[in-house]
Amino acid sequence: MKILLLATILATVEAYCPNACSGHGSCGINGELLVSDQLNPANHKCTCYNRPNGDPAWTGHDCSLRTCPQGSAWASEMAVSENNVHPRMECSNKGLCDRDTGECSCFENYDGKACERTMCPNDCSGRGICLTQKALAILQGTVYDTPWDADKAMGCKCDDGFRGPDCSQKECPSGPDVLHGDGGAEGRDCSGRGLCSYETGLCTCFKGYYGTRCEFQTILEASHGQPAVTAGPW
Repeated sequence: MKILLLATILATVEAYCPNACSGHGSCGINGELLVSDQLNPANHKCTCYNRPNGDPAWTGHDCSLRTCPQGSAWASEMAVSENNVHPRMECSNKGLCDRDTGECSCFENYDGKACERTMCPNDCSGRGICLTQKALAILQGTVYDTPWDADKAMGCKCDDGFRGPDCSQKECPSGPDVLHGDGGAEGRDCSGRGLCSYETGLCTCFKGYYGTRCEFQTILEASHGQPAVTAGPW
């Protein structure tokens, strides 16, 4: 009986791992090591617990360090496949992981829990909303949902009267071209007959044109540069 008890005790030995894996992982295989493996230090290691989505939740030899959320890497030296060079990485490779808090400190112009998206320039200057390229495409009646960055690259949808990448420019009034050329409907500022100051939102009309949107033509311009004939004493 004593021999049997001794054999049972020696059959298995509790694994010894650094800091008992900090309570954030299991030690060895199923938490214990066979006697035949106990002398091999390589077997005395932690297997850290995972997040519900399968990503590692803890790291370090004793599972004492937190991991950060992962996202598709903006840039990486590794390739997932022939047409995929964006493996899942902590902070999407655009930030630093705080191992104490498990939070990403994103590099400039990147945002999100995993630094997974860009930031809109100047927060759209308070004159627009920040949307994904996928959403911006929908607003324009088209589709942009296949590219890998469709929900990652952000851009501004400016309020009416403003334009520019950060919505900081004031639009000038525009309308049909008085000479029936390209005007406001075709994207021309000041009805195609002037220059717009994006700081003031006011038109500076070309010579021979006037009006808040350069919608009128002077008599001299209407006569193609020939002086108008007027009656009067000579």
